[in-house]
Amino acid sequence: MKWSKSNILLNKIVISSFSIFLIIVLFSSSSSATWALHNHKLVEIHYVGESDLSNDEQPPLRLLWSRDIGDSKGDPYYYEPIVSNENVYVLTEQWASDHRDALVALNPKTGSCNWYKRIPGDVELNVPVIGNNGIYVSSYRYSGDTCGLHAMDYNNGDIKWNVSFDSKMISPPCYSNGLIFVYTYDLRNWGGNTIEIYALKEDTGDIYWERSIKEDKTHYTPIQPTKLVATDGLLYVPSLTYRIYCLDSRSGEDIWESPLDCFLETNPAVHDNTLYFGTAGGYVYALDARYGYSKWRYYAGSGYDDHFYSTPIVKDGILYSGEMDPYVTAVDAKTGTVMWETKVKGDVDSSPVLYEDVIYASSYDWYNDDTGYLYAFNRTTGSQEWVVDVGGDPSSPVIDDGVIYLATYGDIYAFKILEKPQKVTIDKQEVDNQEHEESMSIFERILSIIFRLNSKNEIVHG
Repeated sequence: MKWSKSNILLNKIVISSFSIFLIIVLFSSSSSATWALHNHKLVEIHYVGESDLSNDEQPPLRLLWSRDIGDSKGDPYYYEPIVSNENVYVLTEQWASDHRDALVALNPKTGSCNWYKRIPGDVELNVPVIGNNGIYVSSYRYSGDTCGLHAMDYNNGDIKWNVSFDSKMISPPCYSNGLIFVYTYDLRNWGGNTIEIYALKEDTGDIYWERSIKEDKTHYTPIQPTKLVATDGLLYVPSLTYRIYCLDSRSGEDIWESPLDCFLETNPAVHDNTLYFGTAGGYVYALDARYGYSKWRYYAGSGYDDHFYSTPIVKDGILYSGEMDPYVTAVDAKTGTVMWETKVKGDVDSSPVLYEDVIYASSYDWYNDDTGYLYAFNRTTGSQEWVVDVGGDPSSPVIDDGVIYLATYGDIYAFKILEKPQKVTIDKQEVDNQEHEESMSIFERILSIIFRLNSKNEIVHG
């Protein structure tokens, strides 16, 4: 076959154009990075530290949406999302320029705002709770120096009732069997504190029972109130000093009390008749839930930062928690024996969550790079599977229907958990060719392709 000069010229133009196209494609695809919205800008999801995955593998996540939820100024531990009733609820201290301290309900699929409502008072150091008839939020500085408890319709946020308490501080609410539980106190009263404990009817806000516990003046009073825990007819009350109390949740009568090495800064967890929690002294406890005696305790601190903000979770006899050392730790729930611990960047002041044999936890490296991270760990070995830079100080991750919801200072993210890619066996010669091409520079690959195209063209011309 004979080619005319015009055909040969056209062919060369096509090859040259194709070469330019290759340069553009290769330069644009030379990175295997995954990109996601962060603070409404396109940024790269990247790795820090060591990982079981090589750097060219990306976390099995897809960002569904991100949303500005205002300037959250308090500790984000108290701003973790709640997923319920086809809403993602999150508290914020600055939802809009003219609306401070609001409860926001977002669409879990799109992140669009379904509604938001102003909270009477200050919601800092708080997290709401869902009941049968609504969503309940506590606030301080509700009216002057008083604090308040608020019942809201979880479909539209309308206030159903408010209750005011003559104290400066109030705990996050706890719900069980138609009752809302809170306790109040005055902050840093060195002459001694009195905890006022209330059980209120969820329908009306009427007080069902109340009682007082007088605290010693000899210990430091924590600034951050912890949450009551109610289960199986028992109510567990973290002391402002160095004790924990167990009450009858229907009457408020004493069941038992147990001395501790320090006060609590997080919420206890109850599993298999055992109460698990950590203290500001760095110890993790396991107490009998009905009688209060100690089953075991171990020191999880470092001597540098003994605070313990993580609420443990228990699954298949293993207790998982975060520490400020900073580590994520797995402990035998029956004996307190440490099974594995994995070091992370920053403090783990959040609570881990387990989903399909993977432990997810967040940390905040405030003293190095002022960056928050979301981690995934193998629940059996503790090996790190991946880590993602999420920018600001993150809340505890919350997982619902395979989606991770995570709040940071001013933003909330929804990440879809994807299935891990399966390894595929291919011909060795194909692997060798692929490795050879991958080892070539971009320009070498371009020249190689152009050479092959020209060679084919010469064959056709001949």
